[in-house]
Amino acid sequence: KRALLIGLALAGTVMLGAMRFWIVPVHDIPLGNQALTGVIKVVDERLDKILLTIKVDPSASSGQVDIQASVREKQKFLPGDKVSVRGKVELPEDFVTDTGRTFDYDQFLVSRGIEAVISNAQVVDLGHEKISLRLRVVRIATIVRSFIAEKLSQFILFPVDGIVAGMLVGFQGGIPKYLSDIFRDTGTLHTLVLSGYNITVLAGFIGLLLRRLPYKIKTLVMLIGIVSLVLVSGAGVAAVRAGIMGSIALVAGMSLHSYDVFRALLLSFIFFFFTSPTTIFVDPGFHLSFLATFYIITFLPMLEEKLSWIPKGKINLRELLILACGLPIFMLPYFMYFSGLFPLVSPVANIFLVPIIPVLMLGGLFVVVFSFITPVATFFGYITGFIGMISIKVLTFFSTLPQWQTPAISGWSVTLFYILFLGLIFRKKITS
Repeated sequence: KRALLIGLALAGTVMLGAMRFWIVPVHDIPLGNQALTGVIKVVDERLDKILLTIKVDPSASSGQVDIQASVREKQKFLPGDKVSVRGKVELPEDFVTDTGRTFDYDQFLVSRGIEAVISNAQVVDLGHEKISLRLRVVRIATIVRSFIAEKLSQFILFPVDGIVAGMLVGFQGGIPKYLSDIFRDTGTLHTLVLSGYNITVLAGFIGLLLRRLPYKIKTLVMLIGIVSLVLVSGAGVAAVRAGIMGSIALVAGMSLHSYDVFRALLLSFIFFFFTSPTTIFVDPGFHLSFLATFYIITFLPMLEEKLSWIPKGKINLRELLILACGLPIFMLPYFMYFSGLFPLVSPVANIFLVPIIPVLMLGGLFVVVFSFITPVATFFGYITGFIGMISIKVLTFFSTLPQWQTPAISGWSVTLFYILFLGLIFRKKITS
């Protein structure tokens, strides 16, 4: 009976998710040069531009649609602001990346509810009216994220301040393209966004500070901290996935229930399946985050047992080597499909960054906390900037080493490969 109920629940979930995926309202929005008004939903600052997600007023189309406006001039925008937008409205088109792969940009934006784009838009702020609770939360999160990034840029040397802001709160407005290319060419680009590892570092730091408090109070504060951090970071895919899994673990600990990490990963998958079903098909951030977490959950314990002859030590050398060397190999089929670039130096670069990331994050955190005491913030900013510049120089050297330009494979080939591979590895458990 239990198996039947679980099967029916899964089948119902898939059916409802499929319906949610295909039943998408179609809106007609005038293309070409247009002057529109709407409300800003999301502000995504970059170093050379600002990307605004704007919900256009219903009068401009057959219904409320979202457009993405790219603004080159640095202006101060916040979610909830009513704006007037002028520019050429176009449908998003796929483009070819630097590595020769075609990125499904159209569906990627659709997964975020965006149906049209305006490049080099002219945007005029009309102030803000009464806004919904959701937009108010996003507005506050954006203000906090910008405040943290501003304090980091005030005390930490450029471009290290952009790296720290990306690691702490997912802010991408201080990272130049050449630097993101260096991280990409060394297989460490995932460190520039708020991911599960970054959340774990900050949660551990909070737990260390509150170690003398009762267990449930400390856990509740950590839970609030994780949720707040995910919201401030802009609720990116990797951050939301890590936040869901971390929150489930903390709630399980408070309620004295066992924590099944694989079940938590499945729940995070179902969450995206309902809230943004196209994300699970077209968002590379979701794919990379999900595959990496799946590898850690399933293969890390198996390989640790088989490689028991490798000493652990204080930094758990065995786990570090398995993650640095095994994870890129496990992700290779997806890299062949998505980017076609496989940095051979990736294991060494990731091992190098493992002790650096917590230092940069904690240094940035100290800068923000003590920003009102200029000498203290300057001291921590100098130390963080010095360590960050050394790290950039090392990664720059790593990026000059040979890389493997892999042959191209289709998405269906990647899916089939992982199904067959997992079936082969777990065939005994499946048959039993």
